[in-house]
Formats: sequence, structure tokens, C-alpha cells
Amino acid sequence: MQWNTETLLIVFVAFTGIAVLLQACVLVGILISITRAARSAVTVTEDFRATVVPLIQSTRDLVERATPQLLTATTNMLELSEGIRTETAELRTNLADILDRVHRQTVRMDGMLATGLDSVQAAALAVESAVLRPARIATRVARTANAMLDAYRTPRGKGKDSRG
Repeated sequence: MQWNTETLLIVFVAFTGIAVLLQACVLVGILISITRAARSAVTVTEDFRATVVPLIQSTRDLVERATPQLLTATTNMLELSEGIRTETAELRTNLADILDRVHRQTVRMDGMLATGLDSVQAAALAVESAVLRPARIATRVARTANAMLDAYRTPRGKGKDSRG
């Protein structure tokens, strides 16, 4: 059997046709796979959208409802902070005034006590000099008189002999 050019050409054309047909089948299979993947992606996207969009919407609604309340709370906190700052300044002023008054009263009481104690000391010295000095003088006079009486009672001659 001899292969002539025509037969070889028909065989090559047949192989090429079969290769093109196989390639077309592969491309159709890829098309079907891509179509199924696209449908699956669309389904997943729709499910995701059905879940996430309401969540985003509810979050947006929550933020829109909470924003005025947060602004009000922030404003109230600012006013409260300013009030506390003002009250603290007044409290500091009042405490400084009270401490100044206490200091002045302490100095005054110190002066009064010092004057009182000085008066008591002066009175004690006056009492001492008025009472104790004459008592001391009287005691000295009594001792002197006693010594003199003792000297007159003892005989002179015996006292010198016994000393001597």
C-alpha cells in the first residue's frame, strides 16, 4: 500500500479536524465550568450581600441614632468638667482664706497666751517677793535670835575649854 499525497492530505485533515473538535470540546467544558463557578460566585455574593448589607444598614442606623446622644453626653461632660474646675478654684480660694484666718487666730492666741503667762510669772514673782522674802527674813532673824540665845545659855568658860 502506497500512500499517495491525496490520501496523506485527507489523513492530516482528518487528524486536524479531530484535534479541532477535541479542542472545541475542551473549550466547551471550560465554558461550562466557568459558568458554574460564576453562578456559584453570584450565589455566594448574594448571600454575603443579604447578610452584610442589613448589618451595615443597622450599624449606620445605630450610629445615626447614637451620634446626637454621644454629642449631648460629650457636651454634658465638658460642662461638668468646667463646673468642677470652677468649684475647685473656689474651694482653693476658700481654703486659703480659712488657713489665713486660722494662722491669724493662732498668732493672736499665741500672743494672748504669752501675755497671760508673762502676767502669771510676774504675779508669781510678786507673790514670792511679797510673801517669801519677809518669811526668809523672819527665818533668818529667828535663827539669829536662836543662835544668840544658845550663845547666852552655854557658859563661856566651859565652851572655850572644851574647844581648846
